[in-house]
Amino acid sequence: MIPQDLSQYSDTRFRRLTGVRRNGFRLMLTTIASYESEFRAVSGRKSVISLENQLLITLFYWKHYSSLMLLGHFFNVHESTICRIIQKIEQILRDSGQFDLPEHQLTETGVCLVDATEIQIQRPEKNQEESYSGKKKHSFKFQIIICQLTGMILQAVGCPG
Repeated sequence: MIPQDLSQYSDTRFRRLTGVRRNGFRLMLTTIASYESEFRAVSGRKSVISLENQLLITLFYWKHYSSLMLLGHFFNVHESTICRIIQKIEQILRDSGQFDLPEHQLTETGVCLVDATEIQIQRPEKNQEESYSGKKKHSFKFQIIICQLTGMILQAVGCPG
């Protein structure tokens, strides 16, 4: 994928493809370029992928949530390289303070705790095959999901067998 190919697209098509307007893309690119010239000039080897393509990789990942393997195929690099590029570009944009990037969160309510158990029960007189677990005992399986911050039960599921 070459950025010059994207220059022929209209502004609306560019935004539909990347999720940002052209002026936002240029602002992100200048932020990344200034970081690279300031901090990367002394150490490390040059990347095979241009800064424009690195930003495009990150924007494609955010917009379309493509797999790293697919992005690696399109940009002709390994998926581990794609992962490092996305993490680097996210960190640069977040540290610049010019862009409002959401923090990664597991859930809106916080961390969830999951517990599951199998409780042995007496053999029922009716419908024994429902509670038979295949382990020569009758049981009831139970799973519970609790929000760690509030202690609220989010889901409790039980089933025979």
